[in-house]
Amino acid sequence: MSIPLNDILALVGELDDTPGDDTPRERFRSFLRAQVREIGQLRDFIEACLRRSDEQGARALRDLVNHLGTFLGFETAFGRYRRIGTHPVLEGHWKSVDKGIHLAIEFKFDEADLTQTSSLIDAIEAAITEKRIPSWNNVIGLYVLREEEGSRPLAQALVTEHRNHQFRIVSIPALLSLAEFMAEYDIDHDDVMAILQPLNPSIEPTIALMTRLISEPRIAEPLAVEGGEGEAHYWLTPVYTDGPERVTDLVQTLLGKAKIYAIHERSPGRTRIKPGDEICFYVAQRGIVAHARVASSPERKTHRKIPHSKSYSWIFRLSDVEIYFDDPVVLDAALRRRLDAFRERDPDHAWFWFVQETRSLSAHDFALLTRRDAMK
Repeated sequence: MSIPLNDILALVGELDDTPGDDTPRERFRSFLRAQVREIGQLRDFIEACLRRSDEQGARALRDLVNHLGTFLGFETAFGRYRRIGTHPVLEGHWKSVDKGIHLAIEFKFDEADLTQTSSLIDAIEAAITEKRIPSWNNVIGLYVLREEEGSRPLAQALVTEHRNHQFRIVSIPALLSLAEFMAEYDIDHDDVMAILQPLNPSIEPTIALMTRLISEPRIAEPLAVEGGEGEAHYWLTPVYTDGPERVTDLVQTLLGKAKIYAIHERSPGRTRIKPGDEICFYVAQRGIVAHARVASSPERKTHRKIPHSKSYSWIFRLSDVEIYFDDPVVLDAALRRRLDAFRERDPDHAWFWFVQETRSLSAHDFALLTRRDAMK
């Protein structure tokens, strides 16, 4: 049985840079190397950290993302949580053995730090001097952000400094998606390296393109809908926004006030959702944040309150809306084990497929995802 991350962190103790083999930091890192071997389990832990706002969570997140590098085919080394005085240090060091390329990692979790590039440049220079990296010809600097939203000013800074050929920018959700692609599809370490070495300093567009390409074959398939003809059906749909701050506003504006929602023009559910159905709403890194009853069939039109309304153009009305954004239903391994949808799947393996697009649910799964079973 999977142990929640918060329990693990409580057991290992406060993470810091105290040296030694039996420190909280080394106990936690040893646990990751020995026990966290499935991408679904790693996603659970990373999302748990993203829901936290304390220093312990931020330090655990750094270690988890460095461990994520092993899922992408790199040899990885953890970094320090803090600098030693003014001495520059790598916050992570990933090596592609076959390619002879090193990735020098810096975590950009502070919004005030999003245009500052000198610390990673200095850390790479120090690593080259110390012979841990051969030369600038063998290294890519990788800035890791919590969310994609902050990448634009950092990308602009790199272009201005004429260093866009030496550095890349990626969000943690995008890195997770890339690792899940490797686990589920015919994508290997060479493909990962090809993504990391284009001219664009941000790799977000490339990963977004891969997401669309992987999704399209499934969209063409007939959608299996749980329940009989004429019965109410149950649905899950993801909430896509431009950033974490926009999610709360979007949920409150569309679901709470306007009582409407929109799904993508290629969504397999756009012609199957009907009045009387029930639908729940998933937000990445949070979980199920709301559910409602469908009050009208989806119609193709635009609405000023819906972002990207040309793509999200199938709009339907809602009733009986319940929002619990601050108390979401987290899709952890314990819950996934109880779902019909995972009956023949390993709940610790990649599970992004379950929340990637609008899908039909069984009545049993909908009850679990909306806590309706707890009311019985």
